Amino acid sequence: VPKLTKAEIIQIVLFERVAFGGQDLDEAGADCGYEVGGADDAAAAGGGIDAVGEFTAGKDLYTATCQACHSADGSALVGPALSGGAVLETFPGCAAQIDWVSVGSIGWPDPTYGAQGKPVNAGMPGFEAQLSLDEIKQAVVYVRVAFGGADLNEAVADCFSNET
Repeated sequence: VPKLTKAEIIQIVLFERVAFGGQDLDEAGADCGYEVGGADDAAAAGGGIDAVGEFTAGKDLYTATCQACHSADGSALVGPALSGGAVLETFPGCAAQIDWVSVGSIGWPDPTYGAQGKPVNAGMPGFEAQLSLDEIKQAVVYVRVAFGGADLNEAVADCFSNET
């Protein structure tokens, strides 16, 4: 049975407090005796990336740009549901999801998208003109972790790798 390190346990607690409790990231870090973006966080994420910071920034971006169509909890409104792991079924890896969020349905080069070959309709806007690539990656990390159940550090490593 794999065991979690103290830093990994604290990251889980921070994630829950910020994502589900609405607590400010720095306040949650202070409550837990953990310096967000500090050496423990960078080491846990690998490559010096602040995994919790990327997730929190992604939550803010999701709220501002995605929530109107996909709802606060990732259930379907105008756009399809992301929750319950649906986002990971559609996009098993970050690269295709980042491309989809970047160009949307109008800029998508194929008649289908995702692992299931869903038909493209005109509903998904592209965000590459409004958000930087890093911001799109942050939003994708948030969605994959909060609604797909992906591991935070794995999602950050996948989305911020040199291949995406």
